[in-house]
Parts: sequence; structure tokens; C-alpha cells
Amino acid sequence: MSVKPPKIVVPGLNRGAGIPAGYVLGRPAGTGQGPAQLLNIHQLAGFGVATGAGVAQGVQSTSLAVSTSISVVNSTITSKTASLSTVVSSSVSTVTSVNTTQNTSLSQISSSLSGAISSTSSLSSAVSTVISGSVSVLTSGVTSLSTAVSTLVANPKVPVTVVGSLGSAATAGAGAMRAVTDALAPVLGSAVAAGGAVFCLVVSDGTNWIVN
Repeated sequence: MSVKPPKIVVPGLNRGAGIPAGYVLGRPAGTGQGPAQLLNIHQLAGFGVATGAGVAQGVQSTSLAVSTSISVVNSTITSKTASLSTVVSSSVSTVTSVNTTQNTSLSQISSSLSGAISSTSSLSSAVSTVISGSVSVLTSGVTSLSTAVSTLVANPKVPVTVVGSLGSAATAGAGAMRAVTDALAPVLGSAVAAGGAVFCLVVSDGTNWIVN
């Protein structure tokens, strides 16, 4: 079943007459439903219908708005980029400063350790020198003492003095031996007497010096 197009009745037009030049069929906005009317094409702008000039003006306004929006976006991006660049620069500066401080601290620690090692080395060298010197002196003393003992063993000697300088026989202890150069008529086994010129050996019996 086919649908026929609706019949349009235009008031003021004779049947079968065409649409006059400069007019179009339609209804103004807000007039609701009803028969089509002849509308002056020059008054379309007043009815809210876009004209070529209106479209061009709208496009120009829209283009300006878009251009302004793009400019604002570019400005925002530039500002955010500058802020981000500042933050990154500050962060890099902070990291560099921290690294510099750490490097300085490590350098100071290394210098202190080097100084301590140097001091320890000097102390070790000094101690080694003292020990070496002490060992040398001790070795020399032991050698001299050994030589003296060897000489004494090979050639035993007793102290030589005079009777008056013998001292107490009790203090010297029994068995102590001396040689005197001024014994007077010494008699073996008798106490020695001073005043002579005889050389002889005497031994302490714990009480007297006895001619031996």
C-alpha cells in the first residue's frame, strides 16, 4: 500500500500557481503545526534560519574561540613545562649537592684514614727502632757479661785491699775471700793483722778474716 504525500495548502495562492520568486514554503519557529506559509527569503534570519553571512560569522566566531582555546592550552602546557623543568632542575641540583657532600665526606674520611695509617706506620717504625736498639744494647750487655764471666772463670781473681778495708767478716759472710797487701807476720789459720807488708789471701769464717 503506497502512502501519498500530504497536500499542502498555501493561503493566498491560487490553485496550480507556483511559488513567487524570493519566497519559500515553511512556518516560522514557535508557530506550532499548521499549513505551510510563504516566507520571504530575506526575513529568514528573523525566523532563526541561518543565512550565508550568519554561517560565515558563526564559523569566524567558532574559529576565534577555538584559536583562543588552543592559545590557552599552549600557554598552560608552557607553564606546566616550565614548572616541571624547574622541579627537575631543583632535583638535579639537590642530587648534585648531596653527591658533592658525600664525596667531600668520603674524601675527608679517606684523608683521616691515610693520616691514621701514616701515624700507625710511624709509630710502628719508632717501636721497631726502640726494640731493635734495646735488643742491640741487651745483646751487647750479655756479650760483655759473658766475656767477663769467661775471663773470670779462666782467670779467677779476688778483690785486693788492705786489712783495714776488709769490713766485717760477718757481713761478708762465711766463705768470702779477699787478698790483702799489708798483713803483719801472717800465720796460716790465724786471724790476719794489719801493719805489715805481706800479700796473702784471707777467708771469712763468719766472725774473723782468717789467713788462708
